[in-house]
Amino acid sequence: MTSRARAAVLDGYSIEASASQHPATLARVHAIIVSLLTEHGAMTHDELIDAYGKRAATTESVPFATDQSIRTRTAELVHRGLVRAGAEPGRSKHGRRSTRWVIA
Repeated sequence: MTSRARAAVLDGYSIEASASQHPATLARVHAIIVSLLTEHGAMTHDELIDAYGKRAATTESVPFATDQSIRTRTAELVHRGLVRAGAEPGRSKHGRRSTRWVIA
């Protein structure tokens, strides 16, 4: 028996899922997020997800991305210094304070 706590069902899933995605697909999702922020200005995750979905519905070349994938890709862009938190907070679709993301 080990001293490690039992892993959650999804333990490591995000890392595995990200690693299994084709680099070209990840790059395309990154580019679309940057494009949306450039076109629309500051956006919350909820706004980004909605805008991404609308773009995907009207453009065949937009790859499928889950809500969580869009959040993760946005975080990757923050780590790369391409996106940052805006000065003014927004509101989530549930009315809570939410970070508004902008181009760095």
